[in-house]
Amino acid sequence: MSYAEVADAAFKNGPQPVRKFANTARNTVTFGLGLAYFGACSVFAIIAANNFKQVLEHNVPSIQLNIRYYIATLLIPLIFLCWIRDLKLLAPVSLISSICMIYGLLVSVYLMIRDYGSDLIKDVEIVAVQKVSLWPTFLSMTVFSIMSIGTVMPLENNMRNPKKYLGLCGILNLALFIVSILYAAFGLIGYLTYGDKCHSTITLNLPLNNYLSQSVKLAIAISVFLGYSLMFYVCFEIVWTAIKDKFHKNPLRWNYVFRSLMVFLTIFIAFVQPNIIPLVGLIGALCFSICGLILPILIEIFTFWDEGWGLCKFGTYKNALFLFVSSIVLVFGTFNACKDIINTDFTETA
Repeated sequence: MSYAEVADAAFKNGPQPVRKFANTARNTVTFGLGLAYFGACSVFAIIAANNFKQVLEHNVPSIQLNIRYYIATLLIPLIFLCWIRDLKLLAPVSLISSICMIYGLLVSVYLMIRDYGSDLIKDVEIVAVQKVSLWPTFLSMTVFSIMSIGTVMPLENNMRNPKKYLGLCGILNLALFIVSILYAAFGLIGYLTYGDKCHSTITLNLPLNNYLSQSVKLAIAISVFLGYSLMFYVCFEIVWTAIKDKFHKNPLRWNYVFRSLMVFLTIFIAFVQPNIIPLVGLIGALCFSICGLILPILIEIFTFWDEGWGLCKFGTYKNALFLFVSSIVLVFGTFNACKDIINTDFTETA
């Protein structure tokens, strides 16, 4: 079963008052995941453009362009890349993207540790605890970074032994634990090195005075550029599955038309809002908090509503706490992201 089908089934078998919302739950999952991955494509385009821009303008000082020109130049290459319809053909693309990302992350850690406390970085301010008004933005970006709800069901459905996927020491919990530790360690090293001077993407902080740093920026740019096609594949499949029955005549042609149109829209969003933090915050708070936090809790509640909640109703308190935190992320994270977008200085480039 897909995530949308699970949501539909949970609501249909839940308490009588919620059964009429089964179709709404299914559509919310479909639309929410599609919108989240669609927005993530725009984020990928901005990251790639920023890294390409830094390397090019450092080596060719006569070129000094607004980031939007670099975002726009990605349009045609990305359209051709996203015309690949077979997921098997995207496997080599995924492999190259992963290799570049691993290289970029490992060398970035080395460079940040090397530069820690050096004269290259001066007047850095490090705050142990940021002001409370920034917490919703942090939570939204964290949710965006580690949320894997769109891949949980497909992975479990294709496992030889699905029982090993869940559980306290299952593959899912182990993978998320490792990913969370890596994110925290990477973020800590970056913040200790660059402090309040951190850019929205840490690779933008790496000095350009050596080829190793430049190679990292290019590796990350290539990785997210190629990774765009994988993120787009998920997004497009969600949209195309919903609309393909309306195009019986020349479906292949319309498939390519909609692929091109969707790539254009992601680039247009990146062009209009070339600042990563508000965009990531909005996607994390609005889309992933609903699909990745609130709906899974409701699905559990409606699935086990007639079986009790264990000793001292532990399940009830747990779900109430998670719903409370998720609602805070949704409301305040979305509010902060929208406020940041409205107040954005659109001449900024990172």
